[in-house]
Amino acid sequence: MNAPAARGRAGSSVTSLSQRLQRINRMTLAVAVLVFGSIIAVSTFVLELMDVRDTSRVQSRIVADNATAAVVFEDARAAGAILQTLRSSPHVLSAHLHTLDGQVMARYLRDAGDAGEGGAAQARPARTADLLPARLLVNQPVMFEGKLSGHLALETDLTELYRRT
Repeated sequence: MNAPAARGRAGSSVTSLSQRLQRINRMTLAVAVLVFGSIIAVSTFVLELMDVRDTSRVQSRIVADNATAAVVFEDARAAGAILQTLRSSPHVLSAHLHTLDGQVMARYLRDAGDAGEGGAAQARPARTADLLPARLLVNQPVMFEGKLSGHLALETDLTELYRRT
């Protein structure tokens, strides 16, 4: 009787080892899928963020180039009209066109209730793109004949990007 009892225990330990290996295999697979999915999600977010940054930079260059004459001739009305074309871009929250001395010459605000003195109001002479938690601030110099004439600060909303990823 001892022999069958020993065989029964040996058989159950093999089954137990098999079950343990299957469990380890499933856990390893689940971790691998989780890691791979996380890598895909982060990569997608970073690529889309880079696309938004590049699009905002191009958009700021176009607006700055179009506003050059208005800045050089100090035509605030024309500068304001140029900035109002940004209403066609749903992700642009605000834009501020500054003179060389830092004064706001014209502004565009997506939300009429906004005071307009937020992050986009601080333009810098260098071309930059600053990433903040919910927005992207792009600064673009306004150049005329190779000389600095003013600055454009463009504020882009990133909440839609966060929703997609």
